Amino acid sequence: MKSFYSWYRKHITGAIFTGLILGILTGLFLAGRFEPVLTVTSLIGSIYMNALNMMIFPMVFCSIVIGICSIGNARTADIQATEMSSILDTLKNLIPSNPIAAFADGNMLQVLVFALIIGFTLIAVGEKGTPFLNLIDSINEVCLKIITTIMYFTPIGVFCTIVPVVEANGTE
Repeated sequence: MKSFYSWYRKHITGAIFTGLILGILTGLFLAGRFEPVLTVTSLIGSIYMNALNMMIFPMVFCSIVIGICSIGNARTADIQATEMSSILDTLKNLIPSNPIAAFADGNMLQVLVFALIIGFTLIAVGEKGTPFLNLIDSINEVCLKIITTIMYFTPIGVFCTIVPVVEANGTE
């Protein structure tokens, strides 16, 4: 089993491509037939995509905070304010009034801005922010491990995601 695991790690790109080709062929073959197989592949494909989507926001948030904090001191600059109402409205919508809702709603731009605010604030706080930064670093490591594990299922996920799409669209 260990030799298969090491072989698989080296050839995962080929396995993903094989899953894609087999998914296309299976989707063409199953067009209008074997409805239970299509239901199962659609279910597994949805589970795979949900697993990937589940980790995107936490991983992006943690990576940005850690990246900003690794800069060291906040880089300050003199900024000239300009009076433009559309820019002000855009800026107003960038700041999340509820960061948890930004994560829940999938508002990536607000999550990014929140990560920037947290990162620069951790730099400003200095030593007292270290425990929180360590927590974010640990969460980032957990996210990366989960993503790595999910990626090993990518050939199956690609297969199960492409079968219903090809079956529904046919050769078109």
